[in-house]
Amino acid sequence: MESEAYWKQLQSAYQGLQREAAERAHMQEALRSSEERFSKAFRASPVALAILTRGSRVFVDVNDRFAELAGGTREAIIGSSVFSLSLWSEAETRARIEQFLANGQSVRDWQCSIAGAEGKKRVGLLSGESFVLGKEPCVLLMTEDISERVNLEGQLRQAQKMEAIGQLAA
Repeated sequence: MESEAYWKQLQSAYQGLQREAAERAHMQEALRSSEERFSKAFRASPVALAILTRGSRVFVDVNDRFAELAGGTREAIIGSSVFSLSLWSEAETRARIEQFLANGQSVRDWQCSIAGAEGKKRVGLLSGESFVLGKEPCVLLMTEDISERVNLEGQLRQAQKMEAIGQLAA
């Protein structure tokens, strides 16, 4: 009788362990799937994305577009300091990024000068968002090269001026 009660307890405990193991396996698969989706979205983004630590100002990860814009490889950039890159070479841009890293407040669509891979000055939109990765305060920097758009807008304004002058002359 007593052994039968122990047997039932063992069976119940075993079934509980099986359910727990199945739940854990399901949660691990869901986590792996979520990480894979994030990784694919991060890497494939047409906007240059970089994750860096707020304290040490070191790159944790960058996407391919960021590496292309900075003129390096992901492997070479990851682990390096934010200002070791010539991307943000102007003093005003560097000061704004430093201020953002120090206080952690969000930055949205701040127009700044960036140095492209070939060293040519370009126009960028810089956005940043603070978050915690594990226990480390980090920052997601988004840099969009808008040089072509700014150039086209300038050409459009020039064409409109010439049209207005032509109308006045007529």
